[in-house]
Amino acid sequence: DADALTVASLPNKTTYNVGDRFEVNGLQIRLKYQDGGEDLITPGASELGSNPLAIFILVFIFFFS
Repeated sequence: DADALTVASLPNKTTYNVGDRFEVNGLQIRLKYQDGGEDLITPGASELGSNPLAIFILVFIFFFS
């Protein structure tokens, strides 16, 4: 199971206006596991799709970390 989730690098675009679409280019997320392993995830728009949970997690990380 994942133990921690951190932003390894911010997306290329970090300033948005109301109505802009979130762009994931450049975003990298690091997952750390309880056994000491790690994964570096580079999400693409097709992976996120319109999944509200994935979008909520990314927005939460971006604005509140």
